[in-house]
Amino acid sequence: MRKIIIPLLFTVLIPFSVSAKKAPAPTPVPMSQDGDTLLFDFGAEPEYGWVQVSEKTKYTKDNGYGFSMVSFIEDTDTPAESGVVSDAIKVSYRYHDRTEFMADLPEGIYEIAVYTGSIRSMTINLEGYPALFDITDSCSETRMEIPVTDGTLNMMLMPATTGTDLAVSAMTITRKISDVGRRKRMFICGDSIAATMYPLLLDPPYEKNIRGGWGQMLSAYVPENLYVHNISSPGANASTYLKGSTIEDRLHFAKDNDIVIISLGINDRRSTTNKEYIENLKELAERIRALGCTPVLCSDAARLLEYHGYSYIDLCYAAETKSAARMIGADYIDLHEAYSAYMCSMGYKKTPDLFLQLWNGSLDLTHPNRTGADIMAQLIAKKLKIYGIIED
Repeated sequence: MRKIIIPLLFTVLIPFSVSAKKAPAPTPVPMSQDGDTLLFDFGAEPEYGWVQVSEKTKYTKDNGYGFSMVSFIEDTDTPAESGVVSDAIKVSYRYHDRTEFMADLPEGIYEIAVYTGSIRSMTINLEGYPALFDITDSCSETRMEIPVTDGTLNMMLMPATTGTDLAVSAMTITRKISDVGRRKRMFICGDSIAATMYPLLLDPPYEKNIRGGWGQMLSAYVPENLYVHNISSPGANASTYLKGSTIEDRLHFAKDNDIVIISLGINDRRSTTNKEYIENLKELAERIRALGCTPVLCSDAARLLEYHGYSYIDLCYAAETKSAARMIGADYIDLHEAYSAYMCSMGYKKTPDLFLQLWNGSLDLTHPNRTGADIMAQLIAKKLKIYGIIED
């Protein structure tokens, strides 16, 4: 019989509507069944049914959870007025790398869901490596499926592209698979057109002012036995993955025969020549193959600013991406052409419905809204099926 460690009524699906009733936090018990869930509430006020983690919660073997050091953390509030995300733990920006949250777990595969505190952006390291990238906005949810092989899950909050606030409000850990087996993974290595945007989970129809990245939408269009892990970052170019937060670090959780889709070009066009870009893509693909993974090259999507008399011109190195794919013998997805054709079929007057509407009512001519990102994901999935990379 499946054991519910903590009532699933309080799962991550509805954090803002959780009852405000407070009670002494339960003591977590070792999870032994698939589907068992641990709920951690970070901050001074424990939510009913959740395990409290405050600024004084130091990890011990007896507790089985807590921060490795409590000198650099403090209880804090969030913009949320009630619920489990109404308080948080803030980690010192200066000393963020000196403490991590630890939770003892049996070996297995777990789905980790994390809610942020008051932040602008941050990255989360899991098991010592970057895993969840460029999470933006306060009280945002982000998720990942991860193997735990040493009996302890480790989570560290890290700076991202903007802001210095590092804070976590809540965390759920759900046991998925009893042994250390895993689903095959498809990693998305891209820029802001592919990157995950927040809020993470929304039901259609989407508002025009809700941004999206196709990397976060793709999982809806691939088989369940394939796990999509989006490692894309806004503003990224090929050099980001070669010299900055390297592809080797971002693919720490990769295994042989995993797939890596490289989708870049918009930012590269502003920083490198076309020849340099091709060489960077070739090196990136070689390093991915050295890790035992299969690279797939994908052009960036066409943008509204590229519209030129019933067609969309290439201002994002799509032709160069295709050339690099041919040189290294990799599959190539021409998202630029596919999205151009889709927008042309809509007609120019309706095409703006696919792009982000900004706070002042103007239109972002580059970035898709959630609807546009979803269309991109469908077009990519169609090509992946044609190439036999995923099952139809």
